[in-house]
Amino acid sequence: MLVALVVVPVLAAGLIVQDRAWTPMGDDAVILLRVEDVGTSATPLVGAYSTRGWSHPGPAMYFVLAGANVLGGAMALFAGAAALHAAAIVGIGLAAWHRGGLPLVAGAMAATGLLTHGIGADVLIWFWNPHLALLPAVLFVFAAWCVACGDHRWVVPATIVGSLLVQLHVSQVLPVIATAIAAVACTHLDRRGRPTWRQLTMAAAALVVLWAPVAWDQVAGSGNALRIGRYFAGGSGTGIGIGIERGMGLVGRHVAPWGPWAGGAEPASFGNVEPGSALMPVVVLGLLAGLLIACRRRGRRDAGALLTLAVAQLLVAVLAAGRLEEPVLPYVVIWMAPLAMVVWFAIAWALTDLARSRSVVRRSLLRHHRDRIVLVGAGSVALLQLVLLSSAAQGSSWTNPRLPRTEHASAVRVVLRELEPALATSTDLRVEVVGDPIGESGVAIIAALLREGKVVRTSDGAGSGKWGEDRRWERQAVDTTLTIVVGPPEEDPALLERCRASAEHEELATYDRLSPAARAERDELRFIRFVDEAELTADDLIRLEDLDERAYRIAVFSGPDVCA
Repeated sequence: MLVALVVVPVLAAGLIVQDRAWTPMGDDAVILLRVEDVGTSATPLVGAYSTRGWSHPGPAMYFVLAGANVLGGAMALFAGAAALHAAAIVGIGLAAWHRGGLPLVAGAMAATGLLTHGIGADVLIWFWNPHLALLPAVLFVFAAWCVACGDHRWVVPATIVGSLLVQLHVSQVLPVIATAIAAVACTHLDRRGRPTWRQLTMAAAALVVLWAPVAWDQVAGSGNALRIGRYFAGGSGTGIGIGIERGMGLVGRHVAPWGPWAGGAEPASFGNVEPGSALMPVVVLGLLAGLLIACRRRGRRDAGALLTLAVAQLLVAVLAAGRLEEPVLPYVVIWMAPLAMVVWFAIAWALTDLARSRSVVRRSLLRHHRDRIVLVGAGSVALLQLVLLSSAAQGSSWTNPRLPRTEHASAVRVVLRELEPALATSTDLRVEVVGDPIGESGVAIIAALLREGKVVRTSDGAGSGKWGEDRRWERQAVDTTLTIVVGPPEEDPALLERCRASAEHEELATYDRLSPAARAERDELRFIRFVDEAELTADDLIRLEDLDERAYRIAVFSGPDVCA
């Protein structure tokens, strides 16, 4: 019942969107295509691509989502993401039951419910790899906690979930390793015994199965794992980290009890998440350390083990945050949300456990009133869920989740309709995108052509194997080359004109909501605003805003080579 109170809203959010029309854009279009590749000769061996010249460590995400895709197509991937998070919530509840029975389950579900509403339905149903790792990250800590407490039945689940996290996103590598080391250390320090050979064999088998594609890629494929290692060792990285002070500020913003994990604000400036207090991680770490010492002195080993895992995760978060590169977008630091929930849950449980241990009389009273405590806990979870759902309903996050990357989807649909008859006799294509500042519309068109059965070669994301090795442009023979010119004209106004001026290239499809006169008017207003904004009237500014909203354009050209 307690677990269902948290699971049902997540599952419902994934199902609500199933009947909607949606055009996959950007990374979502690539993920959907690679999910559809599972089981074919193009089955992915690595994870989602990165803009840093490598892919994330492994393809587990594609295999997890493949079942949903087979059952319901593209829209089912939203339900698949919701189901993955729901399964993680069930796992958290089960681990909590093993560690502390119903009282701990009630506390864990209250904390998880707060986290899910802080994150929001829009994120939890989105099958983007940074988001898929959110609740499984909490489950991994709970599974590792069970192992740290000597419950070695959780060695295999911890191995599977930890592998999934690492393969989903490279940001999970250090937290998973640190948590695993801390769990093993607790086991040995407290003499909790060792896993059986059967448990170790099953964990080893899980590792072999989950990491076999990655190993094969390293031996006979793109060598992605080595590229990742070289990048973070400094051999390939070109960015400069934001530094330890700002990194601590970002961690402070997110681990604060009122932080984004609990629904707090996440202010950003020019796309960069603003740091909070750099002192906050120090305060939280001091609180964790103080409680850990108290738990060790009073023999509260289970609470002490959870605190140890929380300390390990927080320390690694501070170190990792200092190496983040500009721009620090919200998705880059979203992994801090489950960290914050784990930290404050560990603090709350340790305080409860210490209070419970103060006297035999108090322990007797707690045992005597166990049923009432559980009832109060269940009621608290239910009340929290009702309050949060009521609050969220006002913003329609849970009753009407927003689908991702829809801003320019209508433009892509128009272009695809115009391209269909123009490419009826062409099957082998080279497709290149120019001028696309956010990498969404051009990518969506490439993915749509591939899903229609076209053979497409492209240099887009070639360094990271974005589309798979077989689709990389390596001067293969093609029927024609398509150049997709995307974006607002201020990116490079000459791109479109160069293609239109070329006698060798034909314009096959266009999306442009502004007439030449309206575009000239926009250019003039933008110039005046740049020189002296005071010269513009309120009506001029409203007009410019309207023109800016309609300035986005896409054009597709066919020819012997790239025209821009």
